[in-house]
Amino acid sequence: MTLGIRDLINLILAAAWRRRRLILAPIVLFSLLSVVAALVWPRMYTARTLLMLQERQASDPLSSGGPVREGRVRVDEIDTLMKSDRVLTSAILDFNVGKPPLTAAELESAVKSLRRQLSVSVVGSEFIDIELRQSDRQGLGSRLSVLLTRFFERLLSREDSMKTARQFALEQRRRDLDISRAAIE
Repeated sequence: MTLGIRDLINLILAAAWRRRRLILAPIVLFSLLSVVAALVWPRMYTARTLLMLQERQASDPLSSGGPVREGRVRVDEIDTLMKSDRVLTSAILDFNVGKPPLTAAELESAVKSLRRQLSVSVVGSEFIDIELRQSDRQGLGSRLSVLLTRFFERLLSREDSMKTARQFALEQRRRDLDISRAAIE
């Protein structure tokens, strides 16, 4: 006895109809629930970036600096700075350019909201993942870019004066050269 394709399809449909409560009901029920959930629940959009965490002493055999700090401690410091009021407030003021000024209460609420939407985590041993989640996808990448800009400004600035990244890099290079010269002598 050989079954044709038509007979096989009829056999499968008849078996599915006999077991409709076990087969078809869950498929129909969960399909409807997934459509309702997609319509009701808000969508969250994510923008993320990776930063490389590089310890200067780890790659420089001539440096005589202190021991390399633990990576997790460094990530916690970066997380604290990224979510600090100074960084988030200046970023929110940048987001609000061209709009009516925010009151102190609105600014504080916006900082708290942005802090909840921002996360910093470790990827592997050398990368930091910075993620921004919002329900509005318009301008999400530019918001993350502004946040990173404000973060780097605070990271590279000192209390006594604002330095450009170039000035900071040149000073760092001079210190490295002085340390190397001292090690050679």
